[in-house]
Amino acid sequence: MTFGEKLQDIRKKAGMSQDALAEKLDVSRQAVSRWERDETLPETEKVVLLADLFCVTTDYLLRPQLETPEPTYKKRASRFLTEYLGTLARILGWAAVAWGALALWYLVLTGQMLDILQNAPLLFLRACLYPILMAVLKIAVGIVLIRFGRQYEQSSR
Repeated sequence: MTFGEKLQDIRKKAGMSQDALAEKLDVSRQAVSRWERDETLPETEKVVLLADLFCVTTDYLLRPQLETPEPTYKKRASRFLTEYLGTLARILGWAAVAWGALALWYLVLTGQMLDILQNAPLLFLRACLYPILMAVLKIAVGIVLIRFGRQYEQSSR
């Protein structure tokens, strides 16, 4: 695509007339028309204003090989998601599994479960069921995160 084709395309997508664009850039409508017909190119400062106005880069406007404008922040965000989200989910998953397992192991090592179980079963339910359920929940969340991370990494390849 030429500069003129790109300018006409983004101007129309923005719903702007040649007159409105000319007014914003402080040029005549004929100047905009000549730019769109590729008869002339605007001054450098006008190219910068056009890029800012339509949220594209000057490279997009001036280089013929760049066909679609894509803001750089989207490229960075999608790259982060595809490269790191799966790994982050797996790391958090393993951390949650370890945290839950350590919580269960602590209850067993300190003898809290056996003492309470032998002395008063109802007290056991109140005192130990909550920590046990929380530990199991941590492990379950960890397993879900690990599976999500693996699936996400496989789908992004």
